Amino acid sequence: MMFDCECLTAKDGGKDKFKGIHVSENALIGYNENVDDEGKTPRMTALFGKGNKTQDEDVEKFKELMREKGIPEESVVHVIKADDCPSSE
Repeated sequence: MMFDCECLTAKDGGKDKFKGIHVSENALIGYNENVDDEGKTPRMTALFGKGNKTQDEDVEKFKELMREKGIPEESVVHVIKADDCPSSE
């Protein structure tokens, strides 16, 4: 399943293009480009997971997308591991 979404952003005046690349029972993989007013095009891939374990197939599809878009694996930020907020428990 793939889907496209284009939206204007008020914050930076650029135009975002988001494409859903892969949807599974536990994951959504997407790709976003933002063309800003200066013509720069930052790119981002994202793997959104549900639950505590990401399926190997989803991770491989995510890595494949990164390779296709020329984004180095060392650029990956694991948001949960980078979280430094105090626990609410």
